[in-house]
Amino acid sequence: MKLLRQILAFLLCYVTTSLFIYGQVKDTSNYKIFRYKIIDETKFIKLSPNDPEHYFKRARYYYEIGDMTSAIQDLTKVIEIKPNDFQAYFNRGNIYYELKDLKQSLSDFTKAAEINPKYSKAICNKANVTQDMEKYDESIVEYNKAISLDTNYALAYNGRGVSFVKLSKYDQAKKDFDKAIQNKSNYAKAYFNRGCMFAILNKYTDAISDFDKALRIDPNNAEYKDKLETAKKIINETK
Repeated sequence: MKLLRQILAFLLCYVTTSLFIYGQVKDTSNYKIFRYKIIDETKFIKLSPNDPEHYFKRARYYYEIGDMTSAIQDLTKVIEIKPNDFQAYFNRGNIYYELKDLKQSLSDFTKAAEINPKYSKAICNKANVTQDMEKYDESIVEYNKAISLDTNYALAYNGRGVSFVKLSKYDQAKKDFDKAIQNKSNYAKAYFNRGCMFAILNKYTDAISDFDKALRIDPNNAEYKDKLETAKKIINETK
C-alpha cells in the first residue's frame, strides 16, 4: 500500500519556455566573463542612459550570474524607457516565476501577451503559472490560445495534458501527451508525465515504458529513475 500511495502521489511536471529571447538558459560556468560583460554594459549605460538595449543585455548577464534582483531592476528600467517592450515583460516574468512570485509572474506574462497577442510563449507561460495556482480550467483556456497560434507547440500540449490529468480527464490528457511527443520526439518530461498518468490509472507496464524512455533521454534525472524503480516495485508486489 505504501508503494501504491507513492504512485498515486506522483507529481506531474511541465516546463516553461526558455528564459530570454535568445533561447539561451542560465550558464553560471562563465561567471567571470559575465561579470566583465556587466562592466562593459554599465559603461555603455553611463554614455547612453536612455538606451534600453544595454539595460536589456545587462539584465541577461545579471541573470546568468544569479543576481535576480539586479536583473529585475534592469528589465524594469527597459519597461520604463520602452513601455511596450513585450520581451522585457516576458523575461521579467520568467525571473519572477523562478523566484516563485506567481502573482507578479502572471502579471508580466499577461502584459506581454496583451502587447503582442501572437506571442505564444508568453501565453503558454501564463497558462503554466495559472496551472501552478491550481486554476486548471483557466490554464486550459490559455493553452488553447497558445496552441491556436502554434499547432506544433509541444510545451503547450504537455502543459495542457497536465491540467487535464489534474481534472481527471485522462483521455484528453493522453491525446495531449501523445501530441507533445509527436511534435518533439525527445521530450523527456512529456514521456514522464504520460507515465505518471498511466501509473494513476494502474497501467504500470505502460508507466514503466514511459519512465524508461524519459530516463534514456535524460539519464541523470533522479526523479525519473526514482519513479521507474517505484513502478517496477509495484508490479513485483502484485505478482
